[in-house]
Amino acid sequence: MGQTLGVECCQERFHACEEGEEEDLEWYDADEGEVDEQDGLLLPVADIIQAGVPGQYAQQVAQLRAELQLGSADKEPLCDPLTLLRFLVARDYDVKSAAATHRDALRWRKDFHMAATMSIFGGGESYTPDGVPSSVRSGKDWGWQREDVSHFAHLAGKERGELLEAQRLYGFWGRLKQKHPVDGSPIIVWKVGTADVGAISRESMLVWTKYALAAHIEDAFQAVRSESLKRKC
Repeated sequence: MGQTLGVECCQERFHACEEGEEEDLEWYDADEGEVDEQDGLLLPVADIIQAGVPGQYAQQVAQLRAELQLGSADKEPLCDPLTLLRFLVARDYDVKSAAATHRDALRWRKDFHMAATMSIFGGGESYTPDGVPSSVRSGKDWGWQREDVSHFAHLAGKERGELLEAQRLYGFWGRLKQKHPVDGSPIIVWKVGTADVGAISRESMLVWTKYALAAHIEDAFQAVRSESLKRKC
């Protein structure tokens, strides 16, 4: 039986504070045009809060934007405020470590050929050669959809055919086209019980399955990211 996961937007995950815990939020009550400056770089704290980042994390997101030398309007590559918050969470809010992880992620996307990988397994979105979406998602649903590979895998070239066959035979994952009926979040399904790990190894499909799984994880990430951006546009 597959397990269905409703993926919540990033903002909602970080509002869970202990009851009775108080915090002085005076610093965050900035006018929309007000910014803080550090090392000559503008840190648009008010804009970051407006984008959906909880106030207690806004300064760290601003510092991360400065560390990465991002402009206030930049959403790519992977640098809208909520996505940067995800990098901070992954590194326990250490700005230097989050910046290093962000740079590593962008380097990996290019080296892994994410643009080509996504074009092999589906369509509906375009990518730059560096492996990031070529269009800003604000206000739009993520349009990439996995192709029904079972009908044309045998028509593809040898390498592409093996990639598609790996997904068809051993892919235990997917994203439903419909969203969660209550909060509109993307729904990711993993049928782990159907995974034939032995066959993946026995049939020398490990490399191809890795690419298919990477395309799925990217699809899930961008679908959640798009929903976050859409709610705050």
